[in-house]
Amino acid sequence: MNPNLKPFLTMAANWQFFSLLFRYPDSKVIHRTNSLCQEILPSLQPKAYKIASILSPEQAAVYHVLIGSAGSISPYESDYQIPGQEGIHDKGAILGDVAAFYKAFRFEYATDFQEVPDHVAVELAFLGYIKLKEAYALAIENQEDYQICADAEKKFLNDHLMPWLPQFLEGILNQSQDTFYQKSASLLQNFIWNCQ
Repeated sequence: MNPNLKPFLTMAANWQFFSLLFRYPDSKVIHRTNSLCQEILPSLQPKAYKIASILSPEQAAVYHVLIGSAGSISPYESDYQIPGQEGIHDKGAILGDVAAFYKAFRFEYATDFQEVPDHVAVELAFLGYIKLKEAYALAIENQEDYQICADAEKKFLNDHLMPWLPQFLEGILNQSQDTFYQKSASLLQNFIWNCQ
């Protein structure tokens, strides 16, 4: 493997790992979360293994109460848009724009997710997917495709994920008494601040 691809693959694993933490915790998600711990940044691994060790099917009840469709903290980007701030504010326009990113890069999230496109887990998974596309473009030495993916990643982060994700994570940290979600939100929050 080309050693220049390793950072892209590791970053893809990071985004995918965080996506799994905010998905409904069925047995498939639990297994994938545990297996991804060894693929993420070494600096994240100790806390990731601890978080993965407390993820269980019993977490499903907390998921529903905290970030499920009727939970106390919304996991949907469109619920965090504040009129007067920059960016898209209409729920339909947000969903349409996010879905357009997915379509443009052939990210078929519906086969793996039971959520709408602006769910936190779907958006995080898309970032992992786009990182894999960047790695592939570099592997085949297609600079143009790499640049298209890198530009889309930056735009998606700036226009969609970063305007609301900090507020979502703060909501979990301030409102949840659940150890799993507290630790998950804290780890993602630290990861994002270190990436900027």
